[in-house]
Amino acid sequence: MWTAWRPGRRRETIQVYRPKLEAFYHFLPEDKRVAADTLEFWRAALLREGYSPGTANTHVSAANGLLAYLGRRDLQLIGQLDTEEEIQPELSRTEYLRLLTTARNLGRERTYLMVKVFALTGIRVSELNRVTVRAVEEGRVLTACDGRAQYVLIPACLRKELTVYLRRVGITAGRYLSPEAAAPCGGPR
Repeated sequence: MWTAWRPGRRRETIQVYRPKLEAFYHFLPEDKRVAADTLEFWRAALLREGYSPGTANTHVSAANGLLAYLGRRDLQLIGQLDTEEEIQPELSRTEYLRLLTTARNLGRERTYLMVKVFALTGIRVSELNRVTVRAVEEGRVLTACDGRAQYVLIPACLRKELTVYLRRVGITAGRYLSPEAAAPCGGPR
C-alpha cells in the first residue's frame, strides 16, 4: 500500500510520510476505524506528547493526504495550528558540544563543520550554500536578512578549520557544505 499511495510522489516524500502514517495507525482504536473527529483527537494527543504545532500539522497533513487518496475527504481535519508564535529554542553549550562530539566520533566531518558554521556565524540553513571557498578565503559570508544583503564574519578559528578541510579534500572553488555539494552515498563527507 505504501508505494501505491499517491502515485507520482517521490520516494523521499513517501519515506517522510511513512512514519507519520504509521504513528497515525498506532493511534487508531483497536478496530482501526477513522471517525470524523479522529484527526482532531490525534492532533491534540501529539501536542500533549510535546510535539510542536508545526510538527503536529505535518503529521495531520500526511493523514489528510492518505484520506484524500482513499476518497474520504469527509474525515479530513481542515485548518492548521498557528505556528507564528513558535520560537525555536537555542542549543545549550552542552547540547552543542554533544553534537560536535557525535559528528566527530561518527567520522562526519562535513556535519561537524556545518554545526560549527551555524553556531559561530548564525547563518540560516537556507544560506548554507553561500558558504563557498571564496567566502572562507575572504572571511565573510554574504547573507540576505529581512530582504537586505549583509556580510556575516567567519571567526578566524572556524576559517582555519574550514581551510584545512578544503585543502585536505582537494576543494578549490564553489560550494562544499550545502546538500547539493554532498558526496554520493558511500563517498567522503
